[in-house]
Amino acid sequence: MAASLEMSVGDREELERLARSGVEAHRRVVTAKALLALADGAPVRATARSLGVHQDTVRNWRNRFAQTGAAGVGVVAPGRGRKRQITAQQEEAIVHDTLHTVPEDGSARWSTRTMAARHRVSKNTVWRIWDERGLRPWQTDTFKLSTTPTSIRPAATALLRTLGWALSAPSARG
Repeated sequence: MAASLEMSVGDREELERLARSGVEAHRRVVTAKALLALADGAPVRATARSLGVHQDTVRNWRNRFAQTGAAGVGVVAPGRGRKRQITAQQEEAIVHDTLHTVPEDGSARWSTRTMAARHRVSKNTVWRIWDERGLRPWQTDTFKLSTTPTSIRPAATALLRTLGWALSAPSARG
């Protein structure tokens, strides 16, 4: 039997919470289950087999846990994962066009698909750039009052009441 993984009470509680979670990322849940099994004395090979992962993966999780504790469970290490394929200049061009131009097709605002077609990138790339910068071209920061005669008087009345004025004609004092 392999030596069990040492962990604090707080780390164990956090891992148990993660292992039971139905809303956490799957990677974090599986990692937490593996670490709890190792802490209970289960061997690496049996833990890997029961969770459907490679034993080297379980060893990597164990080593990472020893370095970072429960805070590092399921977190992708810096420098890992797919690298960006879009340059900073392309990103800035997308941001500039979003803020300062309108689509040539006559639309009032950009959609991810029209911006993606313009810059020859995926719609998901455009969405990620907008999301990172908090851009929402489908929302406006201002509003317009309707100019139809039937809607002007109620809006003006409500505004004047808010200010404490009346819209009716002044009474004749005599």
